[in-house]
Amino acid sequence: MTVKHFQNIIVANENQKEEDFYYLIENEFTIALKKYFDVYPEYTTTEYISINNLSKNLISKKITKESIIINLGFIRSDKDKFEDILSNKITLKFLIRHLLADPSNKLVISEFMENINYTPLIKNYFPQQLHKQIYFLTSNIDIEQEEINIIHSQLFLPYALKIINNVDNTKLDITNNFQINANAVRGTKLIVMHMLKHFNLLQEGKYSYGKLVTPNLKKLVLNFYKNHKSIDLLRECFEHEIDSTYINNVFGHTSDDSQKLYVGNKYFNFKLGKTYVDTYRKSLLGVVIEDNLTAHNNQCYVVPKTNFVTEKTYYNMYFKNPFIIFNNQHFLKNMKKLFGYKSFSPWIDESYDDIEDDIERYYTAIQELIKIQNMSDNDKKIFLQNVKPICEHNFNIMSETVKHKNYFQ
Repeated sequence: MTVKHFQNIIVANENQKEEDFYYLIENEFTIALKKYFDVYPEYTTTEYISINNLSKNLISKKITKESIIINLGFIRSDKDKFEDILSNKITLKFLIRHLLADPSNKLVISEFMENINYTPLIKNYFPQQLHKQIYFLTSNIDIEQEEINIIHSQLFLPYALKIINNVDNTKLDITNNFQINANAVRGTKLIVMHMLKHFNLLQEGKYSYGKLVTPNLKKLVLNFYKNHKSIDLLRECFEHEIDSTYINNVFGHTSDDSQKLYVGNKYFNFKLGKTYVDTYRKSLLGVVIEDNLTAHNNQCYVVPKTNFVTEKTYYNMYFKNPFIIFNNQHFLKNMKKLFGYKSFSPWIDESYDDIEDDIERYYTAIQELIKIQNMSDNDKKIFLQNVKPICEHNFNIMSETVKHKNYFQ
Protein backbone atom coordinates (compact mmCIF):
# COMPACT_ATOMS: atom_id res chain seq x y z
CA MET A 1 0.00 0.00 0.00
CA THR A 2 1.37 3.39 -1.01
CA VAL A 3 0.82 6.10 1.57
CA LYS A 4 1.97 9.65 1.02
CA HIS A 5 1.57 10.95 4.55
CA PHE A 6 1.29 9.41 8.01
CA GLN A 7 -0.19 12.05 10.28
CA ASN A 8 -0.27 11.84 14.08
CA ILE A 9 -2.77 14.17 15.67
CA ILE A 10 -2.31 13.75 19.42
CA VAL A 11 -4.89 15.41 21.64
CA ALA A 12 -3.23 16.26 24.94
CA ASN A 13 -3.99 18.63 27.77
CA GLU A 14 -1.66 21.63 27.77
CA ASN A 15 -0.29 20.56 31.16
CA GLN A 16 0.72 17.14 29.85
CA LYS A 17 4.02 18.12 28.29
CA GLU A 18 6.00 15.01 29.05
CA GLU A 19 9.04 14.39 26.88
CA ASP A 20 9.33 10.70 27.81
CA PHE A 21 5.75 10.04 26.78
CA TYR A 22 6.18 11.95 23.52
CA TYR A 23 9.30 9.86 22.90
CA LEU A 24 7.16 6.72 23.11
CA ILE A 25 4.63 8.12 20.64
CA GLU A 26 7.21 9.13 18.06
CA ASN A 27 9.82 6.37 18.44
CA GLU A 28 7.75 3.35 19.43
CA PHE A 29 4.07 3.85 18.69
CA THR A 30 4.38 5.54 15.29
CA ILE A 31 6.99 3.13 13.96
CA ALA A 32 4.97 0.14 15.17
CA LEU A 33 1.76 1.44 13.59
CA LYS A 34 3.42 2.02 10.23
CA LYS A 35 4.81 -1.50 10.45
CA TYR A 36 1.33 -2.84 11.26
CA PHE A 37 -0.04 -1.27 8.06
CA ASP A 38 3.17 -2.13 6.16
CA VAL A 39 3.50 1.40 4.86
CA TYR A 40 6.51 3.59 4.23
CA PRO A 41 5.13 7.10 3.73
CA GLU A 42 7.11 9.91 2.16
CA TYR A 43 6.71 11.95 5.31
CA THR A 44 5.42 11.58 8.85
CA THR A 45 4.21 14.42 11.03
CA THR A 46 3.20 14.59 14.68
CA GLU A 47 1.20 17.40 16.25
CA TYR A 48 0.24 17.77 19.91
CA ILE A 49 -2.95 19.77 20.20
CA SER A 50 -5.17 20.65 23.14
CA ILE A 51 -8.79 19.63 22.78
CA ASN A 52 -9.80 23.30 22.84
CA ASN A 53 -7.65 24.04 19.79
CA LEU A 54 -8.34 20.84 17.85
CA SER A 55 -11.19 22.02 15.63
CA LYS A 56 -9.40 25.33 14.93
CA ASN A 57 -6.32 23.37 13.85
CA LEU A 58 -8.24 20.93 11.64
CA ILE A 59 -10.27 23.61 9.88
CA SER A 60 -7.02 25.07 8.58
CA LYS A 61 -5.95 21.77 6.97
CA LYS A 62 -6.64 20.95 3.32
CA ILE A 63 -8.20 17.66 2.25
CA THR A 64 -6.15 16.40 -0.70
CA LYS A 65 -6.23 13.38 -2.98
CA GLU A 66 -3.01 12.07 -1.44
CA SER A 67 -3.28 8.77 0.39
CA ILE A 68 -3.10 9.57 4.10
CA ILE A 69 -3.32 7.66 7.37
CA ILE A 70 -4.45 9.82 10.25
CA ASN A 71 -3.76 8.56 13.73
CA LEU A 72 -6.01 10.45 16.13
CA GLY A 73 -4.73 9.73 19.63
CA PHE A 74 -6.11 10.96 22.91
CA ILE A 75 -4.03 11.22 26.09
CA ARG A 76 -6.22 10.81 29.15
CA SER A 77 -6.57 13.69 31.57
CA ASP A 78 -8.75 14.80 34.47
CA LYS A 79 -10.49 17.48 32.41
CA ASP A 80 -11.05 16.09 28.92
CA LYS A 81 -13.18 13.20 27.73
CA PHE A 82 -12.71 11.05 24.64
CA GLU A 83 -16.23 11.76 23.42
CA ASP A 84 -15.51 15.50 23.40
CA ILE A 85 -13.38 14.91 20.30
CA LEU A 86 -16.04 13.25 18.15
CA SER A 87 -18.93 15.33 19.44
CA ASN A 88 -17.30 18.45 18.00
CA LYS A 89 -18.99 18.98 14.61
CA ILE A 90 -15.99 20.63 12.96
CA THR A 91 -13.64 17.84 14.03
CA LEU A 92 -16.05 15.12 12.94
CA LYS A 93 -16.68 16.79 9.58
CA PHE A 94 -12.95 16.96 8.87
CA LEU A 95 -12.44 13.28 9.71
CA ILE A 96 -15.38 12.19 7.54
CA ARG A 97 -14.13 14.31 4.62
CA HIS A 98 -10.69 12.73 5.04
CA LEU A 99 -12.16 9.24 4.68
CA LEU A 100 -14.39 10.18 1.76
CA ALA A 101 -11.52 11.79 -0.17
CA ASP A 102 -9.90 8.44 -0.97
CA PRO A 103 -11.04 4.87 -0.22
CA SER A 104 -7.45 4.01 0.76
CA ASN A 105 -7.38 6.68 3.46
CA LYS A 106 -7.48 5.33 6.99
CA LEU A 107 -8.33 6.72 10.39
CA VAL A 108 -6.86 5.20 13.54
CA ILE A 109 -8.59 6.23 16.77
CA SER A 110 -7.21 5.51 20.22
CA GLU A 111 -7.10 6.58 23.82
CA PHE A 112 -3.55 5.76 24.81
CA MET A 113 -3.16 2.72 27.05
CA GLU A 114 -6.84 2.63 28.02
CA ASN A 115 -9.32 -0.22 27.90
CA ILE A 116 -12.72 1.41 27.36
CA ASN A 117 -14.57 0.07 24.32
CA TYR A 118 -15.38 3.10 22.19
CA THR A 119 -16.55 1.17 19.12
CA PRO A 120 -20.28 1.86 19.78
CA LEU A 121 -19.44 5.57 20.03
CA ILE A 122 -17.39 5.50 16.83
CA LYS A 123 -20.12 3.67 14.92
CA ASN A 124 -22.65 6.19 16.16
CA TYR A 125 -20.69 9.19 14.83
CA PHE A 126 -19.41 7.84 11.50
CA PRO A 127 -21.52 6.72 8.51
CA GLN A 128 -21.62 2.95 8.10
CA GLN A 129 -19.97 3.01 4.67
CA LEU A 130 -16.81 4.43 6.29
CA HIS A 131 -16.49 1.87 9.09
CA LYS A 132 -14.06 -0.37 7.21
CA GLN A 133 -11.63 2.54 6.86
CA ILE A 134 -11.61 3.12 10.64
CA TYR A 135 -9.36 1.30 13.10
CA PHE A 136 -9.90 1.38 16.84
CA LEU A 137 -6.59 0.80 18.60
CA THR A 138 -7.07 -0.46 22.14
CA SER A 139 -5.27 -2.10 25.04
CA ASN A 140 -8.47 -4.06 25.76
CA ILE A 141 -7.75 -7.71 24.90
CA ASP A 142 -11.42 -8.74 25.24
CA ILE A 143 -12.78 -6.73 22.29
CA GLU A 144 -13.41 -8.95 19.28
CA GLN A 145 -13.17 -8.00 15.62
CA GLU A 146 -16.33 -6.41 14.29
CA GLU A 147 -17.53 -3.83 11.77
CA ILE A 148 -14.92 -1.36 13.01
CA ASN A 149 -11.41 -2.78 12.64
CA ILE A 150 -9.82 -3.62 16.00
CA ILE A 151 -6.08 -3.31 16.65
CA HIS A 152 -5.06 -4.95 19.91
CA SER A 153 -2.22 -3.06 21.53
CA GLN A 154 0.66 -3.78 23.88
CA LEU A 155 1.48 -0.11 24.36
CA PHE A 156 2.01 -0.65 28.08
CA LEU A 157 5.06 -2.72 27.13
CA PRO A 158 7.32 0.02 25.74
CA TYR A 159 5.99 2.29 28.50
CA ALA A 160 7.04 -0.25 31.14
CA LEU A 161 10.43 -0.87 29.57
CA LYS A 162 11.06 2.86 29.20
CA ILE A 163 10.90 2.92 32.99
CA ILE A 164 12.86 -0.23 33.84
CA ASN A 165 15.10 -0.72 30.81
CA ASN A 166 18.65 -1.62 31.80
CA VAL A 167 17.62 -2.20 35.42
CA ASP A 168 19.30 -5.30 36.81
CA ASN A 169 16.69 -8.08 36.91
CA THR A 170 18.93 -10.69 38.55
CA LYS A 171 17.09 -12.48 41.34
CA LEU A 172 18.11 -11.69 44.92
CA ASP A 173 17.45 -13.89 47.93
CA ILE A 174 13.70 -14.35 48.29
CA THR A 175 12.43 -12.47 51.34
CA ASN A 176 8.81 -11.81 50.27
CA ASN A 177 6.12 -14.23 49.18
CA PHE A 178 4.70 -11.64 46.80
CA GLN A 179 4.70 -8.02 45.63
CA ILE A 180 1.60 -5.86 45.04
CA ASN A 181 1.15 -2.39 43.59
CA ALA A 182 -2.28 -1.01 44.64
CA ASN A 183 -1.89 2.74 44.56
CA ALA A 184 -5.24 4.08 43.36
CA VAL A 185 -7.71 1.92 45.29
CA ARG A 186 -10.97 1.25 43.50
CA GLY A 187 -13.42 -1.59 44.07
CA THR A 188 -11.37 -4.60 42.99
CA LYS A 189 -8.23 -3.56 44.86
CA LEU A 190 -10.32 -2.82 47.94
CA ILE A 191 -11.88 -6.29 47.91
CA VAL A 192 -8.72 -8.26 47.11
CA MET A 193 -6.49 -6.39 49.56
CA HIS A 194 -9.01 -6.87 52.37
CA MET A 195 -9.37 -10.55 51.49
CA LEU A 196 -5.60 -10.88 51.69
CA LYS A 197 -5.68 -9.14 55.07
CA HIS A 198 -8.52 -11.38 56.26
CA PHE A 199 -6.59 -14.53 55.37
CA ASN A 200 -3.38 -13.24 57.02
CA LEU A 201 -1.45 -12.91 53.78
CA LEU A 202 -0.50 -9.25 53.62
CA GLN A 203 2.27 -9.52 56.19
CA GLU A 204 3.99 -12.07 53.94
CA GLY A 205 4.59 -9.64 51.09
CA LYS A 206 5.57 -6.12 50.06
CA TYR A 207 2.81 -3.86 48.87
CA SER A 208 1.70 -0.32 48.15
CA TYR A 209 -1.83 0.59 49.22
CA GLY A 210 -2.98 4.07 48.35
CA LYS A 211 -5.98 6.18 49.17
CA LEU A 212 -9.53 5.16 48.29
CA VAL A 213 -10.93 6.86 45.18
CA THR A 214 -13.93 7.81 47.31
CA PRO A 215 -14.02 7.85 51.13
CA ASN A 216 -17.19 5.71 51.36
CA LEU A 217 -15.93 3.02 48.98
CA LYS A 218 -16.47 0.18 51.44
CA LYS A 219 -20.12 1.16 51.88
CA LEU A 220 -20.61 1.42 48.10
CA VAL A 221 -19.07 -2.00 47.48
CA LEU A 222 -21.15 -3.66 50.18
CA ASN A 223 -24.28 -2.11 48.74
CA PHE A 224 -23.33 -3.29 45.26
CA TYR A 225 -22.94 -6.89 46.47
CA LYS A 226 -25.75 -6.81 49.05
CA ASN A 227 -27.53 -9.77 47.43
CA HIS A 228 -24.38 -11.73 46.66
CA LYS A 229 -23.92 -15.16 48.24
CA SER A 230 -20.55 -14.03 49.64
CA ILE A 231 -21.77 -10.81 51.24
CA ASP A 232 -21.04 -12.10 54.74
CA LEU A 233 -17.44 -12.84 53.77
CA LEU A 234 -17.09 -9.34 52.33
CA ARG A 235 -18.42 -7.79 55.54
CA GLU A 236 -15.91 -9.81 57.58
CA CYS A 237 -13.07 -8.76 55.29
CA PHE A 238 -14.04 -5.09 55.48
CA GLU A 239 -13.90 -5.16 59.27
CA HIS A 240 -10.13 -5.07 58.85
CA GLU A 241 -8.30 -1.80 58.34
CA ILE A 242 -5.35 -1.41 55.97
CA ASP A 243 -3.08 1.57 56.49
CA SER A 244 -2.06 3.54 53.43
CA THR A 245 1.55 2.70 52.61
CA TYR A 246 3.88 3.06 49.65
CA ILE A 247 6.92 1.16 48.53
CA ASN A 248 9.55 3.87 48.09
CA ASN A 249 9.52 5.85 44.88
CA VAL A 250 6.61 4.15 43.17
CA PHE A 251 4.31 6.33 41.09
CA GLY A 252 5.23 9.58 42.72
CA HIS A 253 5.32 8.46 46.35
CA THR A 254 7.86 7.65 49.00
CA SER A 255 7.00 5.81 52.17
CA ASP A 256 6.09 9.04 53.96
CA ASP A 257 4.53 10.58 50.84
CA SER A 258 6.75 13.62 51.24
CA GLN A 259 8.66 13.45 47.97
CA LYS A 260 6.57 13.71 44.84
CA LEU A 261 8.03 12.17 41.70
CA TYR A 262 5.13 12.79 39.33
CA VAL A 263 6.33 13.80 35.91
CA GLY A 264 3.95 15.66 33.59
CA ASN A 265 0.67 13.75 33.40
CA LYS A 266 0.00 12.11 36.76
CA TYR A 267 -1.40 9.03 34.98
CA PHE A 268 1.97 8.22 33.42
CA ASN A 269 5.03 8.01 35.62
CA PHE A 270 8.58 7.44 34.35
CA LYS A 271 10.54 7.08 37.56
CA LEU A 272 11.00 4.13 39.88
CA GLY A 273 13.32 3.86 42.85
CA LYS A 274 15.72 1.08 43.79
CA THR A 275 13.65 -0.01 46.80
CA TYR A 276 10.62 -0.59 44.59
CA VAL A 277 12.64 -2.43 41.93
CA ASP A 278 14.21 -4.70 44.52
CA THR A 279 10.80 -5.88 45.76
CA TYR A 280 10.41 -7.65 42.40
CA ARG A 281 13.87 -9.17 42.66
CA LYS A 282 13.19 -10.44 46.19
CA SER A 283 9.64 -11.74 45.68
CA LEU A 284 8.53 -15.30 45.06
CA LEU A 285 5.77 -14.13 42.71
CA GLY A 286 3.83 -11.08 41.62
CA VAL A 287 0.22 -10.31 42.50
CA VAL A 288 -1.41 -8.05 39.91
CA ILE A 289 -4.73 -6.40 40.76
CA GLU A 290 -6.65 -4.49 38.07
CA ASP A 291 -9.92 -2.69 38.82
CA ASN A 292 -12.89 -4.04 36.90
CA LEU A 293 -15.08 -2.82 39.78
CA THR A 294 -14.95 0.93 40.28
CA ALA A 295 -17.00 3.78 41.70
CA HIS A 296 -18.39 6.96 40.20
CA ASN A 297 -21.13 9.39 41.23
CA ASN A 298 -21.53 7.63 44.56
CA GLN A 299 -22.21 4.18 43.15
CA CYS A 300 -20.23 1.11 42.11
CA TYR A 301 -20.32 -0.57 38.76
CA VAL A 302 -18.52 -3.44 37.05
CA VAL A 303 -16.91 -2.89 33.68
CA PRO A 304 -16.97 -6.36 32.06
CA LYS A 305 -14.73 -7.43 29.20
CA THR A 306 -12.10 -4.79 29.90
CA ASN A 307 -9.02 -6.93 30.44
CA PHE A 308 -5.75 -5.29 29.48
CA VAL A 309 -2.08 -6.05 30.09
CA THR A 310 -0.60 -3.18 32.09
CA GLU A 311 2.88 -2.30 33.30
CA LYS A 312 2.25 -4.31 36.49
CA THR A 313 2.21 -7.55 34.48
CA TYR A 314 5.14 -6.52 32.28
CA TYR A 315 7.25 -5.67 35.33
CA ASN A 316 6.80 -9.24 36.55
CA MET A 317 7.75 -10.58 33.13
CA TYR A 318 10.85 -8.39 33.07
CA PHE A 319 11.94 -9.62 36.50
CA LYS A 320 11.05 -13.19 35.48
CA ASN A 321 8.47 -13.67 38.21
CA PRO A 322 5.46 -15.96 38.05
CA PHE A 323 2.22 -14.10 38.76
CA ILE A 324 -1.39 -14.39 39.80
CA ILE A 325 -3.81 -11.92 38.19
CA PHE A 326 -6.95 -10.41 39.72
CA ASN A 327 -8.83 -9.11 36.71
CA ASN A 328 -11.88 -9.96 34.63
CA GLN A 329 -12.67 -13.50 33.60
CA HIS A 330 -10.41 -14.93 30.85
CA PHE A 331 -7.56 -12.46 31.25
CA LEU A 332 -4.97 -15.24 31.04
CA LYS A 333 -6.77 -16.96 28.18
CA ASN A 334 -6.92 -13.85 26.00
CA MET A 335 -3.42 -12.65 26.87
CA LYS A 336 -1.96 -15.97 25.76
CA LYS A 337 -4.10 -16.18 22.62
CA LEU A 338 -3.30 -12.67 21.38
CA PHE A 339 0.34 -12.18 22.31
CA GLY A 340 1.89 -15.63 22.76
CA TYR A 341 2.72 -15.39 26.45
CA LYS A 342 2.35 -18.37 28.77
CA SER A 343 0.85 -18.68 32.23
CA PHE A 344 1.87 -21.03 35.03
CA SER A 345 -0.45 -24.01 35.03
CA PRO A 346 -0.05 -26.69 36.38
CA TRP A 347 2.37 -25.14 38.91
CA ILE A 348 -0.31 -22.59 39.74
CA ASP A 349 -3.94 -23.71 39.60
CA GLU A 350 -5.36 -21.13 37.18
CA SER A 351 -8.91 -22.42 37.11
CA TYR A 352 -9.81 -19.07 38.68
CA ASP A 353 -9.44 -17.50 35.23
CA ASP A 354 -12.55 -19.36 34.01
CA ILE A 355 -14.83 -18.29 36.88
CA GLU A 356 -17.43 -15.72 35.85
CA ASP A 357 -18.41 -14.51 39.32
CA ASP A 358 -15.94 -11.84 40.48
CA ILE A 359 -15.93 -12.59 44.20
CA GLU A 360 -15.64 -16.32 43.64
CA ARG A 361 -12.81 -15.74 41.16
CA TYR A 362 -10.89 -13.57 43.65
CA TYR A 363 -11.48 -16.06 46.47
CA THR A 364 -10.26 -18.99 44.36
CA ALA A 365 -7.09 -17.15 43.35
CA ILE A 366 -6.40 -16.29 46.98
CA GLN A 367 -6.63 -19.96 47.91
CA GLU A 368 -3.75 -20.53 45.48
CA LEU A 369 -1.77 -17.80 47.21
CA ILE A 370 -2.41 -19.49 50.55
CA LYS A 371 -1.21 -22.81 49.15
CA ILE A 372 1.99 -21.23 47.82
CA GLN A 373 2.60 -19.31 51.04
CA ASN A 374 2.32 -22.51 53.06
CA MET A 375 4.97 -24.29 51.00
CA SER A 376 8.19 -25.23 52.74
CA ASP A 377 11.32 -23.34 51.72
CA ASN A 378 12.45 -26.37 49.73
CA ASP A 379 9.09 -26.63 47.94
CA LYS A 380 9.30 -22.95 47.06
CA LYS A 381 12.70 -23.56 45.46
CA ILE A 382 11.21 -26.44 43.45
CA PHE A 383 8.26 -24.23 42.49
CA LEU A 384 10.61 -21.56 41.12
CA GLN A 385 12.57 -24.15 39.16
CA ASN A 386 9.35 -25.49 37.65
CA VAL A 387 8.10 -22.09 36.49
CA LYS A 388 11.51 -20.82 35.37
CA PRO A 389 11.12 -21.96 31.69
CA ILE A 390 7.77 -20.14 31.51
CA CYS A 391 9.27 -16.99 32.99
CA GLU A 392 12.13 -17.17 30.48
CA HIS A 393 9.62 -17.66 27.65
CA ASN A 394 7.61 -14.59 28.66
CA PHE A 395 10.75 -12.48 29.01
CA ASN A 396 11.93 -13.57 25.55
CA ILE A 397 8.55 -12.93 23.90
CA MET A 398 8.43 -9.52 25.54
CA SER A 399 11.99 -8.71 24.44
CA GLU A 400 11.35 -9.80 20.83
CA THR A 401 8.15 -7.76 20.73
CA VAL A 402 10.07 -4.65 21.77
CA LYS A 403 12.99 -5.38 19.47
CA HIS A 404 10.76 -5.68 16.39
CA LYS A 405 8.10 -3.22 17.61
CA ASN A 406 5.35 -5.78 17.10
CA TYR A 407 3.02 -4.10 19.57
CA PHE A 408 -0.15 -4.43 17.52
CA GLN A 409 -2.20 -7.50 16.62
